[in-house]
Amino acid sequence: MACDEVLHVVRHAQAGERRGFQGSDELRPLSAAGRRQSEAIAEVLAAETGPLLSSPALRCLETLAPLSRRRRRAIVPLGMLAEGSDPLGAYGVLTGCAAGQGVVACTHGDVFEGLVELAVTRGARLASAPDARKGATASFVLREGRLIEVRFVPPPASL
Repeated sequence: MACDEVLHVVRHAQAGERRGFQGSDELRPLSAAGRRQSEAIAEVLAAETGPLLSSPALRCLETLAPLSRRRRRAIVPLGMLAEGSDPLGAYGVLTGCAAGQGVVACTHGDVFEGLVELAVTRGARLASAPDARKGATASFVLREGRLIEVRFVPPPASL
């Protein structure tokens, strides 16, 4: 019986508006609502034991920070998860890190949506309606190295 590998890809939690932020967009932090979302994301993904990977952008690192503290595991920043990156390259990095572990990665909307599109073109079944809102998670299920399904977890409420 084959053991499934799961890659959890989180679209970063809510951040302040890009046009209202002074300075480099890489340094734009989460909003108060986004910080609450990141705490809830940590609860949902707390049982995963694999590596924590993230875009180097501050808002992505902050999205995984509560999970990093909870699991006492460092976040590894990867340029392949940065905004504007090629989803195919990100897919290669993520699947290479899976190795039977529950990988958790945080990225941006364009890479997130590109990974979902790539999964579908490779024959993966969408187990639920796609959800690419900030703070949403797409769980990519692989069996024997082949993408078979994508499950979506909606973003946590940011009360």
